Amino acid sequence: MWPAIVEWSVPPYLLSGPLESTNEPYAIAKIAGIKMCEAYNRQHGTNYFAVMPTNLYGAGDHYDLENSHVLPALIRKMEEAKTEVKNMAAEPRGTWGRWCSHVSSTQVT
Repeated sequence: MWPAIVEWSVPPYLLSGPLESTNEPYAIAKIAGIKMCEAYNRQHGTNYFAVMPTNLYGAGDHYDLENSHVLPALIRKMEEAKTEVKNMAAEPRGTWGRWCSHVSSTQVT
C-alpha cells in the first residue's frame, strides 16, 4: 500500500504513487479490502474497517537473509551470531519502527 519511492521524513501517504513491485499483489488485496469497507459504510451507514495484523513471525516462516521479512532475518542473524559466538549489532535507521507479533498472539479461537 506504500508507494515504491517515498520520503520517510514526512508523513507517509497511502496510494500516492506506484506500489512497491515486489509487494504489489499483496498491497492490491489490502487496498481492495479497505475500499470495500469504505463503500459498504457509505451505502449502508455501517462502520466496518479492514483489520490487518502487524508483521507476523513464527513457525513455518521464511528465514532467508536475502528474501525474508525484517523480523525473521533478524532472528536468523541473532541465532547465527549466538552459534558462531560473534557480536551482532542491530541499529535503527531513522525514526520509523515496526510492530511485530508472534503468530500465536493473533490466532482466533
